[in-house]
Amino acid sequence: MKKLTGAIFALALLLFSGCSSGDKDPLQFEAFTIATGEEITGLDFISNSDGCAVTASGSILRTSDGGKSFLAVGNSGGKRLEDIYFLDDEIGLVCGEKGALLRSIDGGATWTTLTADSAWDLVSIGFPDDEVGFIVGNYNMGEFAGMGVIGRSTDKGLIWNFAKTEYTELHYIDVVPHEHAWVLGREALVYTTDGGQVWEHAASRIPGINALLFMDIQRGWEVGDNGLLRYSSDGGWSWQDKLKMTDESLTCLAIPEPDIVYIAGNSFLAVSVNHGRNWVMDTVSHKFRFVDIDAVDHVVFAAGSGGQLIKLKY
Repeated sequence: MKKLTGAIFALALLLFSGCSSGDKDPLQFEAFTIATGEEITGLDFISNSDGCAVTASGSILRTSDGGKSFLAVGNSGGKRLEDIYFLDDEIGLVCGEKGALLRSIDGGATWTTLTADSAWDLVSIGFPDDEVGFIVGNYNMGEFAGMGVIGRSTDKGLIWNFAKTEYTELHYIDVVPHEHAWVLGREALVYTTDGGQVWEHAASRIPGINALLFMDIQRGWEVGDNGLLRYSSDGGWSWQDKLKMTDESLTCLAIPEPDIVYIAGNSFLAVSVNHGRNWVMDTVSHKFRFVDIDAVDHVVFAAGSGGQLIKLKY
């Protein structure tokens, strides 16, 4: 991998109430590029050195040096992979198009293919506790094309039971211990408070929401097209528009601590260290599309198009 170490070249500090983060640059980064230049579609780290990424071409890559180098450890047979999720230091799941579903029990060193219907494009994974987990996706053919499916496992992702939903174009799931989960669709937000026994429709939704992340069962952030940034304090029933910092699409976010929020999108990265009152943003250093962010052990990894990966510390 190619490596570049440096500070952000241009920062804009947006001040409202409260104080800034001081003299320290909260977006100082190391940048790496996967040699093949494959688009990174998902990543998950189990420590600040060990983690895995998945790509648009179906590769599973693993690093043990904090992203400086990756080794190919698995693949989906050419199916696009969309998400990766580790339950703990050993057990991980990967999902993708046409029923691609793989599982690791050794921290991502090796992967075993599980059985899933090729009529489903699987896009997002989450486990709110040590046993129960969910995968969301959509039918890709036939009379149900575009309709969402939700898979549920009660044995750490070994066996999955899938059910068709009445919602279309499901694309993201977020989970909070214990037994709470939210699923984003094209115009719907559905949630469960009982580990997936029952799913309810939260409220009518505006289109263009790309991702959301809850800190607990009440407080969450979501990002979307045209710089959309919103906050909820009631479990997602209502949302308050926050500062618009860009006209570009915002695609992913991370909340490593309650007051620290990272958001990213097309050629855009920003962070708040005081729960969204102040933001430091960068629109210059990263001319690519961020797809996923992961935070672990006071390190934040963000990755996306062109095999680009950056590493920040907070």
